[in-house]
Amino acid sequence: MFQAWAHLVGEMPPVNNAELVRRAEYPDAHFGCLSEAHACFKGVQRRYDDDDNGTDIYVYIIRTGHTVRWQSDMRTTVGFFPAPEGALLTVQAKPSVALQGCQEGIWGAVVKWEFVNADAERTEYPDGFSARYDTLVWQR
Repeated sequence: MFQAWAHLVGEMPPVNNAELVRRAEYPDAHFGCLSEAHACFKGVQRRYDDDDNGTDIYVYIIRTGHTVRWQSDMRTTVGFFPAPEGALLTVQAKPSVALQGCQEGIWGAVVKWEFVNADAERTEYPDGFSARYDTLVWQR
């Protein structure tokens, strides 16, 4: 849950001393969050939960230098760590209503987030992205 809070909300989790420890040990470090995604794909080329072909899944791609996770430390239980080298964070979301014409905004659920290896030639995308995802929706 710590990673979800950090990379989806964009803040250190609200746990005692977490931000103080981060500022003391990594004063200039930054973790990427969902609003900083640099690419978004629609559709995964496999079955996904109850969706036979994975066409309704959106995958946001985030490059981040750091992440958070649980740690056993008397100061705080949230640790700030370097992200896996050569990896990108993917956040997979499934909207539950159409993306256009919504009066109340977009509704859906984040169903998974994980670090994946970056592609060797196109390092801004996950390894094997052309065989993994259907359509590049946007990129920055």
